[in-house]
Amino acid sequence: YQSNNKKWNQVFLNPQAFMAYVQYYAKKKLYRHIIDICTEKNNKGEDPVARFWLAFAHTKGGNVSEAIRGFSSIKDTREIRHAALLGLIYSHQQSSNPDENAISLLESEIDGLAPDSAKAHAALFAAHTGDFAKARTLESSISENYSDAYITKNIIKGWIGLINSTDASLKEAEDVLVEGAEVKSKSQINFMVALALLYQTNKSYELSTKLLNKLIVSHDYFVPALIIKSEVLMAQNQWHQVFENIKRVKSKDPQNMEATILLTLYHLINTSDQNMVISEVKTCVKIVLEKEQANHKLFATLGQVFTNLSQKKVSILECASQLIQAAIAQSPYDSNYHTYAAKIQLLKGEYEDANQTFQTALEYEESNLEANKGLIRTLTMQKNYSDAEMILDSLNQIQESLDDSLGSQAQLTFLNALLAWRSTSDKATTIELLNQTFDQYCAETKKLEINVSYFIASNPQFLMDIAEEYTIHLPSEPRGATDPVQPIVSNCQQLLSKLTSLVPGNLGAQILFARVEYINRNFANASTIVKRCIQANKEFVEAHLLASQIAYSEGNISAAKSSLDWAQSLNFAVKDMPEYSLLKAKIASFKGDYERAQNILNRATTHLKSSDSNPKNHTTVHVSLYLELAGTYHKLGNSDEATEIINDAISIYHNTDFTGLINIENAKMIAEKNPDAAIRILERIGPNDRNYMRAMSVKASIHLHHRHDKESFSAVYEQLIENTPKSVKSYIFMGDAYLSVQEPEKAIESYSNALNVDGNNIEALTKIGKTHFTMHRYNECIDSFKKAISIRPEDMSLSYELAHIYMKLKQFTIAENIIKEMMPKLSSAQNLDVIQSSRFVKTLQLMADVQSANSNIDGAIAELEKAKSVQKTILANMHDEEARKPFAKTAADLCFKQAKLAMDNPKLLPQYCSEGIQIDPTHEPCMELLADVHLDRDDLESCESVCLSLLRVNPRNEKATMTLASIKFKDNKFEEAIEYFEKLLKNKPDNFNVLSKLIGLLYRAGKVENAKEFIEQAEKTIQGSSSSGLHFCKGLHYRFTHQLREALHEFNQTRSSSEWGELSVVNMIEIYLGEIISWEDPAKLINTSNTKSNLKTEENVQAAENLLENLTTRVISPMRKELLRGYILIAKRKKSSFEASQQLFMQVMKDYKKSTRPIPALVGLAAVFIAMKQPLKAKNNLKHINKKYYTRELADDFEHGWLMLANIYIGLQKFDLAIPQLENCIAANQSCAKAYELRGHVYAKNMAYKDAATCYERAWQLLNRSDPVVGYKLAFNYMKANRFVDAINVCHQVLAYDPDYPRIKKDILHKARASLRP
Repeated sequence: YQSNNKKWNQVFLNPQAFMAYVQYYAKKKLYRHIIDICTEKNNKGEDPVARFWLAFAHTKGGNVSEAIRGFSSIKDTREIRHAALLGLIYSHQQSSNPDENAISLLESEIDGLAPDSAKAHAALFAAHTGDFAKARTLESSISENYSDAYITKNIIKGWIGLINSTDASLKEAEDVLVEGAEVKSKSQINFMVALALLYQTNKSYELSTKLLNKLIVSHDYFVPALIIKSEVLMAQNQWHQVFENIKRVKSKDPQNMEATILLTLYHLINTSDQNMVISEVKTCVKIVLEKEQANHKLFATLGQVFTNLSQKKVSILECASQLIQAAIAQSPYDSNYHTYAAKIQLLKGEYEDANQTFQTALEYEESNLEANKGLIRTLTMQKNYSDAEMILDSLNQIQESLDDSLGSQAQLTFLNALLAWRSTSDKATTIELLNQTFDQYCAETKKLEINVSYFIASNPQFLMDIAEEYTIHLPSEPRGATDPVQPIVSNCQQLLSKLTSLVPGNLGAQILFARVEYINRNFANASTIVKRCIQANKEFVEAHLLASQIAYSEGNISAAKSSLDWAQSLNFAVKDMPEYSLLKAKIASFKGDYERAQNILNRATTHLKSSDSNPKNHTTVHVSLYLELAGTYHKLGNSDEATEIINDAISIYHNTDFTGLINIENAKMIAEKNPDAAIRILERIGPNDRNYMRAMSVKASIHLHHRHDKESFSAVYEQLIENTPKSVKSYIFMGDAYLSVQEPEKAIESYSNALNVDGNNIEALTKIGKTHFTMHRYNECIDSFKKAISIRPEDMSLSYELAHIYMKLKQFTIAENIIKEMMPKLSSAQNLDVIQSSRFVKTLQLMADVQSANSNIDGAIAELEKAKSVQKTILANMHDEEARKPFAKTAADLCFKQAKLAMDNPKLLPQYCSEGIQIDPTHEPCMELLADVHLDRDDLESCESVCLSLLRVNPRNEKATMTLASIKFKDNKFEEAIEYFEKLLKNKPDNFNVLSKLIGLLYRAGKVENAKEFIEQAEKTIQGSSSSGLHFCKGLHYRFTHQLREALHEFNQTRSSSEWGELSVVNMIEIYLGEIISWEDPAKLINTSNTKSNLKTEENVQAAENLLENLTTRVISPMRKELLRGYILIAKRKKSSFEASQQLFMQVMKDYKKSTRPIPALVGLAAVFIAMKQPLKAKNNLKHINKKYYTRELADDFEHGWLMLANIYIGLQKFDLAIPQLENCIAANQSCAKAYELRGHVYAKNMAYKDAATCYERAWQLLNRSDPVVGYKLAFNYMKANRFVDAINVCHQVLAYDPDYPRIKKDILHKARASLRP
């Protein structure tokens, strides 16, 4: 103990703190710690209280003679005499040969006149020795307000209630402790420690943590407060915070035993680095043996914990054995200790030694159930099945007659499963027993609290044993995409999910979990787990092999080959594994090298035949070698050899479960050429075969895909129902099949039949509900989910689904109420594990979606903030970087969602993006959005920095490349900008997403003519074949170069495209409207009679309306469609249509009043006011757009608004106010011809004809010389600027476009010619 530490000295200066330490260690049964602290206090000055508790520690620690000497030395000290006498009596009673005369004499010396100080310590002594009646009697006899330097009456009452730990005693203790803990006094520390432990006992973790935080601040020398807090955090599964707390303890006291135990536990559970784990375990054993030299119960407890968390690592088992042997040395006849030692030997594979040690344990206690169970398992592993079965039968008989008499039922059931498979190879019985084992295990461990002893009862090694037995019977290949999930796979998946959640650092369990996910076709999950395993141990051969299998199943052949080669380089013996040969052959076949695949498989099958192994012990991998070989011969055109291999496989496996599997694969192989023969093969597989459901699934698939017979497809599933027991599984299987061929009514009928079998089946109810939703039967859908919730109200996923449905139906209040009802349960469950916390986050996100859909943007952001806080807590508890990645991505996704909702908030938007990038530096959406923010603000340097970071994360990110190009455009570095797009289009010229963005950028940069060469390259690439993307890009180019008829033609070609159709229709509507609406002045009707197309206004409106009616909103927003409807109403030029348009835009404003996108509706409303000859109202509306945050996403809306506002100012002769609006337009779009035209008008009004001509010239070029009005104005200003030749040339251009254009000859052409004459 750190007597030289000033803070530690406060313990001895404050007797209350000293007593808090003593009572804490007494409660923990750490008696050597009490001896050390009491000895230290006595060394600083003899103290009868310290002497008393020193003697107490000796007697509880088994050193009775030393205890008697200690109690005797103070029994004549009046203030402690009564307690010392009780101590002497108890010590004599604990000796191996009690002195009854001495006990009688001591009892006679006890009188009722003892002072309160003696009664106080006597009461606590009685409580710690289990005599609670005496403790209560002594406590009640103490004066009501008694208090001394060490203790108070209420403290005594509180500690007694806490030690007793009955519900009534804890409630009574809490009442007095709460009051004392709130009062500042020297005794406050004692109250706070006892109360914190009481809250911990009551599982009031929040209250305990709050109190401990105060205690840590006010009494920072009291190290146990950090230990208690760590235990509270551990109970909540918050291991990261446990780790941080323990580091604080170790910084104060590096040899702290409790901290060392917790740190070791942390590493055993969470750390994959076995060298680090072994080092921590060895350190822990050393410190425990030093600090608690005689505490054999502690040794036994830790020995069991280390055994159960050892993962069968010999180094850890040896450390556990060291502790168990130390316990045996102190208590050599304890049968349980010998049992623990035998279990370690069993895990090490030392079966002879284990057998002998279990026999020794049974000699000391014949009825030791754990020893009997251990012996059964040992005999089974020694293949002494008869003796094992004899003992097991007797235990089974006792179990049947006496409920719960044999401790863990799960262990007994597991032994039955083990023996059933090892002795008789009874697969069906074994699997059934394993299922029972796991169910019993879950029931037995359901209510356990996580603490050190938890890992004895929960026994992760036992779970691993069950999992390993399950995997013997699992298929080794992924199920087919349409095959049902096998129950054994589902059960094993649940078990391993629990185990990996319980012990995340167990790589053996993780790789098993990954394999089960792989078998179940959850390739993404399997791949994530495998990567985590390889990250933890780069030489993990099984992980590399599984990574190869996953990559192959996902079609990533190069990655599959790389992982396979890596596995072989780590362990050359892997090439003899059937999995390796099978995968190597598959890779060769994929590359078309069938002969090499054939050679690999021939060698593998030959080796398999020569091994003389029992086919009953083979897995589907072994069978797959034959099936793959047959398939390879089939691909080589050698059908006879393929048939021979199939027959050979059937012969080898004729008495196994694999016969049906072989026939199924044979049928699949020949189905394409001879579907009828394939069906005949499948008909050999009867209802009693475990492959029957899969066979029927393949048979139905052949009918559907090879014979194109939907009736026979349905008939197969009807036959399946007839030939199998009427089970929920078969009806659901049938319903899923009907859904796959778009037969929802029949699917609902099948699911309903499943409910007839089991009216409470949740899966059937939810499938019915979801199917009704797809058919727009919303009431029936809701009824199904409500019924499911009434059956299983604790299943929050059902309430989540129902709330989501209500949100989709825009019944936001109901959705919100459902989520609010879920919140208390989810909030209280979130501390249990990562899964529960993730569900809480998901629900908070749903609440945010509801708020957002209901236009409550602030509320949505607040809910996302809550979700983010929970997600950050999850991250805080995770150390493994690979494991953190998906959770960090989720947290960054939440930041991104907040940013999208805060698009109108220039302060919060970049903050949320930056926060997301800080949490996950690889989060591309946040980086892309932040780059957009910087670009829209003309902060080009910051934008470029973000884009370059983004490209480091993902060199193929198109958005970053295009944004860098935009920066170069803004800097007028045209060639550099083009280079970025050339990089993207070089390898894929027909990347029409990139090409369309390039055309848009070139248009806004005033360089749209340069897009033509890229379009031509794309045309060459697709070599004349039709492409909607190409038509769209060509239409865009034609529109931007004002070749509107050609644009309409190209857009019309792609209207049916799911990707480009909606955008094309929007462009067509805008072209039709643009021909009849002047965007700068919607009140002005464009005279269509003089346009090249000669379309009438009514025709354009009708065409736009027809297009709008068929416009879907999968790609574009519903708001954009409504805005187009509003502009069509303006184009009709009727009072009623103006009013309808005004109402529409106001409704959009109302719907989006709190959204980040009110600008389009604001501009549309202004257009209505101008059309209704109310320019002042329009101006008041439009002035707001300059206060809004500009984004390129709404560039067209901002442009129209600026043009209208500029035109209004021009009409009011406020040219100085008009110019900034026009400059905004040109800065945003250098191809905005109307902005140049209006600017020219301003210059002309000010008689600056030269400048006016320059502006009109640019407008004329941008309009592709297709607008006679602009041509007229250009020619006029040329003439006024004395540029007569240019004026004449423009006049000819106008007349070539429109020979009848009025006044241009008289007003300009003739005058210009006259001005040229001498």
